[in-house]
Amino acid sequence: TDMDEQDDTSYRRECDTYKIVTNRSEREFFAALSKELSKVEIRFNELWDRAVKAAKNWEDTPEESVSDNAERLSVLLHRCTNDHMFVLLVENYAVLNYCGFTKILKKHDKLRFTATRDKYMARMVNEKSFAKFDRMHEILLQIEGRFNHLAELVKRSQQHVSSHDTNGATPVANGAAF
Repeated sequence: TDMDEQDDTSYRRECDTYKIVTNRSEREFFAALSKELSKVEIRFNELWDRAVKAAKNWEDTPEESVSDNAERLSVLLHRCTNDHMFVLLVENYAVLNYCGFTKILKKHDKLRFTATRDKYMARMVNEKSFAKFDRMHEILLQIEGRFNHLAELVKRSQQHVSSHDTNGATPVANGAAF
């Protein structure tokens, strides 16, 4: 019955907790896992701070200084592309490590006949900043929006230049007509 299954599940959880507390190798395993979790969190926060700074730098770019300068637009598009790739790499770092902790705990539970994965993921891993993907998605959308805006400015700039070039004049390079 459902009640028997619930009793069995809660009993198994109590036994798992008892095993972790009383078994030295279990305590060492979870201590080592927590240490690795802390390392991932520290590194992620360093990378995340760089990504946030890059996004904030976009807010400080005045519109007027960009729109008439094709070379500046090109540089900003390149920078935007680099920032987007960097944030994607940070996101990949977070996802890869999240999946890694899940797999490690799944293997641990399989080998030790325990059910610690869900509880550890909920209490420890999911509370870490690298497990919160919505913030990364917001920054990616912000950078993509800025890229689209810059691409539109480049397009307008090129249309403006090409309309001035087609006034019936012969193109000249180094003083000689083609």
